[in-house]
Amino acid sequence: MFAVLSVVCVVILAKQGWMILEMVSSTLFLIAPMSYPIAALPIYLQYASVASPLTWSVEGFRGFLMNGMAFSGAVYAVFALIVVDVIFLILGIVLFKRTERYVRKKGALSQF
Repeated sequence: MFAVLSVVCVVILAKQGWMILEMVSSTLFLIAPMSYPIAALPIYLQYASVASPLTWSVEGFRGFLMNGMAFSGAVYAVFALIVVDVIFLILGIVLFKRTERYVRKKGALSQF
């Protein structure tokens, strides 16, 4: 949700959202453990990977497929997803409200 609201803010401000959307999706796929483990990333990208909901989804789904319902990491991944999503939802709403206020004050909404 945070990514969606962030992209909406960029579209409102820059009016060229497709460029930012490509960058965000490429970055999310880079830090998600789909092709290689998180440990192969530089340390600053490892921290970003832990904050990404896509990482928790991939890890939980992978563990569930490999170990079945007995996998306790799936419960941990679901809990982490809930926490990360709540944090990102709050940040996204705050970011969107500030951007909306700024754009309305500037009068740029009439260009859409």
